[in-house]
Amino acid sequence: MIRLGLFLTLGGLLFGIAPVALAIGAGTLGASLGCEVNEGSIHPCPLWGYDIGETLYQFGVLGWLGLMTLPIGLPIAAIGLLLLLVALCRRLYAAARKG
Repeated sequence: MIRLGLFLTLGGLLFGIAPVALAIGAGTLGASLGCEVNEGSIHPCPLWGYDIGETLYQFGVLGWLGLMTLPIGLPIAAIGLLLLLVALCRRLYAAARKG
């Protein structure tokens, strides 16, 4: 039950937060390179001789997927935390009964 709780908690958090985290990372990388990153259009952004503007644009637009994944992933993570809490309470209760 602990493995299921951990799987649901970590999987739900990763599923829910990953698109938003990638969009924030794309914006941060673009800002550190002095490039403009937005959903309106693709802007050139050179990195080591390659133009990564289209990639940053795609990751920036991926943030909108968070509107779908956050409401699904976070309740799954909450269910996983509840399972972990139940497993912990069962272990503590069993340990107290043994003496």
